[in-house]
Amino acid sequence: MKKKLLEEYDIAKKCAFCEYASGTLCPDRMVCKKKGVVNADYSCRAFVYDLMKRQPKRMPPLPKEVL
Repeated sequence: MKKKLLEEYDIAKKCAFCEYASGTLCPDRMVCKKKGVVNADYSCRAFVYDLMKRQPKRMPPLPKEVL
């Protein structure tokens, strides 16, 4: 299921979306349970996609002209 999401929606494999990573005060660094402190764009073999860490894109505003 998670692998299908990565392929279907073209989600980049990076530590910011990994189940094993957690954020730090510095937005470009993550603390990984497997590798320690890493860059947020880093990805390793232990990558497991966590759906709850992804921030969805905002919906575009509705047009003013609605009948």
